[in-house]
Amino acid sequence: MYKGNIPEEDIEKDAEYLGIMKAQFIDFFLKKGEHGIGYQTKHKPCDFLQEDDSCKLGDCKPDNCKKYPYTDQPERLWSLLGILDTITTFMMLTMQDSMNLTSEYAMFHQKNLTCYWGNREELTDKQRKTIKELGYTYRGKNQWLYFLSFVPGYFPYNMNQEEVLRMSEYMQNLELALKCYEEDNVQVNFESGNMFHVVLNEDKEILCRGEAPSPFTAFQYGNLLITDEELLSDLAKVPKSNAILEADVSVLGAAVSDKKYERPANPALPLLGDAKTGVIIKFEMVEPEEDAMVMLAEILIGFIFKYGAPKEVRVSNVIVEAGLEQVCEVCGIKLRRVRRLPGLEEFKNSMRRFG
Repeated sequence: MYKGNIPEEDIEKDAEYLGIMKAQFIDFFLKKGEHGIGYQTKHKPCDFLQEDDSCKLGDCKPDNCKKYPYTDQPERLWSLLGILDTITTFMMLTMQDSMNLTSEYAMFHQKNLTCYWGNREELTDKQRKTIKELGYTYRGKNQWLYFLSFVPGYFPYNMNQEEVLRMSEYMQNLELALKCYEEDNVQVNFESGNMFHVVLNEDKEILCRGEAPSPFTAFQYGNLLITDEELLSDLAKVPKSNAILEADVSVLGAAVSDKKYERPANPALPLLGDAKTGVIIKFEMVEPEEDAMVMLAEILIGFIFKYGAPKEVRVSNVIVEAGLEQVCEVCGIKLRRVRRLPGLEEFKNSMRRFG
């Protein structure tokens, strides 16, 4: 439930619409807004919200209320989608155990700007130099503040100018939200998944705030869909084999510098191996902008056409399962999710040892 916010310049026309004086309107319904910005209703939900969800102020309701939730404003819509994408990848990181993802996969598939409190040894020389140039002094364990930019396909890197400005705005908004939370003294049931919700407009005016259910409760992943009817027809006709395969997507976990990249790459590795012998059938190192799941599906399709449809394909998580589901269904392959893929794990461990 949220309070309503009324711009000061709207008060006179709002009072006239209700047939009362301006002073009465303020006295009956409003109190001065937080941080001295405009006015807000005295109660939650908004005093002008009626039982049928209409506004008591009719056409005189504030522009901010008319425009909410801004889906007709592309610049705000794309900003919202960007935030959703960031939160979605963050949910993958928080749910890695239940999804049976490796920490490396979850970590390096983030798409966000992250603030860390760590130790001096965690910082790069460039980060320590920046801290020194800014005149900051950090001492002690977990007291060193630093930031990293995460983009899938790339190694975590220092933020560029645009990202610094964006992060600065996020921090300012967070500070404003924390002040509202403290001043309202609202009780939020965080343990049940609720959150303290603040909506701002471009002028940093608070449109509404209060407790709300978190819309982000799971990681959203998509199925890989093949639309080539001829390819699907050919796959359905391929003879069967007795092979049992392991399939996965891993990450190199190391920075690869190349002049064609603006930041160090961290390539993904689609892997296909024989479950019985542990032999690696094929793996590829994909470019940062390429889809590793598409590459894995292509590797599996190549195997199918060359050796026949395997009896079973084993995967260790729902993301790979979703990526290979259609191919396996068309070919009559048993797609089985297991806890471990021993053959592929041995290969990845050997890469780390000799990498």
